[in-house]
Amino acid sequence: MRFSLVDKIVEIDPGRSIVTEKYLCGSEDYLADHFPNFACMPGVLMLESLYQAGTWL
Repeated sequence: MRFSLVDKIVEIDPGRSIVTEKYLCGSEDYLADHFPNFACMPGVLMLESLYQAGTWL
């Protein structure tokens, strides 16, 4: 995997639900390029984070 979008599993109910955290740094390449002067995580990476969290279920 090129990069992980799950830094911490906060809560997990196996097979049912999961709560995760991702710690962002303002210097992340994808934040600087998405909207200059307005750091915003791209939607496709939000979807990827959902997928990565789901693999832990």
